[in-house]
Amino acid sequence: MSVSIVNICLVLVILFVVYFKASYLKMLYKSIPKSVRILSLLLLVLGCFIIEFWLRYNGAKPYFIIKTGHENGFSKLVHPDSLRDYQVFICDSFGVNKFNIFSPDIYEQLLNDEGFRSHYSFSQHTLDSIKKTGEKSIFLIGDSYSYGMTADSGFAFADILDNTSQYAVLNAGIPGTDLPQYKAVINEYIVHRKLKPDLVLVCITGNDLDRRYMRRLTPNMPILFYTNVGGIYSFQDEDDTTFATAKSAYQNILNKYTLYGRWGQNKLIDFIGKSVLVSRFMGKFIEVPKNIYYPSKDPAFDDIKAIKKLCNNANVPLKIVFLPGSEYAQKDNCVNIEGVVSLNPKLFYVSDFTKNMDNHPLNSGHKKIAVELLKILKEE
Repeated sequence: MSVSIVNICLVLVILFVVYFKASYLKMLYKSIPKSVRILSLLLLVLGCFIIEFWLRYNGAKPYFIIKTGHENGFSKLVHPDSLRDYQVFICDSFGVNKFNIFSPDIYEQLLNDEGFRSHYSFSQHTLDSIKKTGEKSIFLIGDSYSYGMTADSGFAFADILDNTSQYAVLNAGIPGTDLPQYKAVINEYIVHRKLKPDLVLVCITGNDLDRRYMRRLTPNMPILFYTNVGGIYSFQDEDDTTFATAKSAYQNILNKYTLYGRWGQNKLIDFIGKSVLVSRFMGKFIEVPKNIYYPSKDPAFDDIKAIKKLCNNANVPLKIVFLPGSEYAQKDNCVNIEGVVSLNPKLFYVSDFTKNMDNHPLNSGHKKIAVELLKILKEE
């Protein structure tokens, strides 16, 4: 009985304080000139629009309650039953991701029989034929930079190197991949297939060096699904899980990171979810997943050591080069990793890259990369 009385008194005190504060604030509000109130409201609305624009410019998407790398490829949200996997990528038994040359939704014309964007077949016969021309063969490994994404046809740095009379480039660059992929490519083509190019050139980028997780190679399971909502990664680093289908990976993202998944889809969520700012604000009231695994150091360094060891054991020359993105442009802080050559970031401008979070080199950026790589290759 006494407990109930205490609770009632506590509630009455809280209500009194709330009423007093509300009355005080109301009185204070009315004491402010109307013109100042209107101006303040306009500035508040303008500020919200600026924050909304800034969030979207930096890659944030509506309906997401927390920023995660898995949202970056999304263009829209659909019901899981409406999700379509274009099967652009396949993965072989070595864990190497490549384009599915039999997919009707691939628009890339220049694909070799392995599923890479290359003029050349990845065989020793090809390497022997190149040697007869007097050119040096370069087996290029990397991600979308090496692949040539956002560069016009013939303007990617791989194409520029290949168009010289000195080098023939076998391009094994695949968008969306990382150092575990580069290691797997070397393991398959250099170690097991025993290819002997004149040089293995591994080009790493900024997102190769900021991993918070140890991605496990999953043979026969693509790293990335291209769908009608954008790119969906098959792995979920927050809980160290890999998903076999685009639908299961997509459903997992919806469940964990979106208003739809946490509060259901209804008219209210459809309305407030259209704003990135409001979505993130609503996310403050939702318990979001936290990473359960943090390696003691960036796994990239172990991958780099493994790549060196594989090439050394195969007796194939290796050069690892860091390609700076726009975040390094005109800065002095070169990446300093033993055995990795970093291109001078002072040579690059922000205008050499795309203006969104994809951060890919434009034609001018690719040309500068090619010029610097040619200098490095001449030293070999």
